[in-house]
Amino acid sequence: MLLSKRPEMFLPEKWPTYFRKAKGCSVWDLDGNEFADMSIMGIGTNILGCGNRLFELGLSEVGLALCAASSKSDQTLITNLVAEHGREGFLAAWLRARDAGWAADLIPTFPISQAAKES
Repeated sequence: MLLSKRPEMFLPEKWPTYFRKAKGCSVWDLDGNEFADMSIMGIGTNILGCGNRLFELGLSEVGLALCAASSKSDQTLITNLVAEHGREGFLAAWLRARDAGWAADLIPTFPISQAAKES
């Protein structure tokens, strides 16, 4: 369906092209504005899911720092931090860069085996 792949065709300049989340028949744009998703087959639910979860993941800031690192800017930061701190210091540097320095202070220091250093 062409319209389901081009949501801006429903209401040009008023319907969001990018969504932050969807739940039921509502979608939210990147600015947090809520829209009723009354389109053919539900654009929001087809793209982002219906949002009816049996449980909420409730990820902490540490969980988000470790799981939500797929943007181009995150990947660039990862590359830079590994270059600057090495593999051994990456986790602490990453957590500090993601405003979770308190968690970086909790990381135990274990001796790294020679095999791990060579890989």
